[in-house]
Amino acid sequence: MGQGFPYKFDGTKIATENLKVHDGNIFALSDTSFEIINSSGKLVRRVKHKFSNPCLKISGVRQLIYDIGGKNFKIESCSESLYGKETNKEIITAAISDSGVYSLVTRSVTHIAELTVYNKNNIEKYKYSFSDSYVTDMILSADGKEGLVSTISAQNGEIVSTIYILDFKSETPKAQFKLENNIVSKVEYMSNGKIIAIGDKYMSFINTKTKTPDNYFYNDKILKFYEINKEYGVYCCMSSSDDKSNDDLIFINSSGKKNYEITSPENLTNISWRKDKIVGLSSDKIISLNENGKINGYIKTKHHDKKIILLPGSNAYVLRSETIDKIKTNNLEKYK
Repeated sequence: MGQGFPYKFDGTKIATENLKVHDGNIFALSDTSFEIINSSGKLVRRVKHKFSNPCLKISGVRQLIYDIGGKNFKIESCSESLYGKETNKEIITAAISDSGVYSLVTRSVTHIAELTVYNKNNIEKYKYSFSDSYVTDMILSADGKEGLVSTISAQNGEIVSTIYILDFKSETPKAQFKLENNIVSKVEYMSNGKIIAIGDKYMSFINTKTKTPDNYFYNDKILKFYEINKEYGVYCCMSSSDDKSNDDLIFINSSGKKNYEITSPENLTNISWRKDKIVGLSSDKIISLNENGKINGYIKTKHHDKKIILLPGSNAYVLRSETIDKIKTNNLEKYK
């Protein structure tokens, strides 16, 4: 048992994408350390690093931490460090699967980027080069047999994103999808067999069997941030391009269709959701909403909270400037 929360993390800052909850534990990658904390606030492991731009990926029982723009990466578990190495070229992105297969996308001498896939024993099993496009993201399937890669390139004066499905037993891509006038920064496998590509102008839900995408266009709105649930879909926070006031929370289901839209009374900086419960962070409040657009209430905060992660029941973890806290989300004040 730990001493409870708030937990003071090592280092001075944690990027929001580097705080995750998996199998009941908190995984926090700060500017100096990788820490695993249990649900009672006890430090399970701490691993120091010297990464300039650290990034964290989790899958199964393994965690992959790497230095974007640097040459070092490590594979960790809750009990021990499993592997670490310095690459020959700078790392662009990386991914790890439930099976232990992992991949690194690095810069290349002969091409723009090079993807290398390794098995769980750290032996190279696949390589693919990108000669005319820049890699923005990649993810592996749970079994580690294939991967999704998003790239951007210029064609006829326009930005085009290409989504690759790579079968690690084939030299040629299993499939390619071009998404015109869109800069894709995130790809993900959905539970229904589709893949999702999130761009700056629209998001695409691609049916890999029919090879057709269902696109949801943002139109005159700007995508501020989002949270993906592989089973249900995507919650998006959008703002009007000419109005900095209230934000719109839009739920896009796993088929790419908008289910509903909620207007938030606050300018939000982060959201978290579980089924029909939604919470959002503003500069001084934690706001609770439901799928009918009703504001359940709010919690006044003295901190400028950076990220919130809903847990089963009424609890949530909150990332603050120097600590990770655990709060109740049902002790609410009425919103006026």
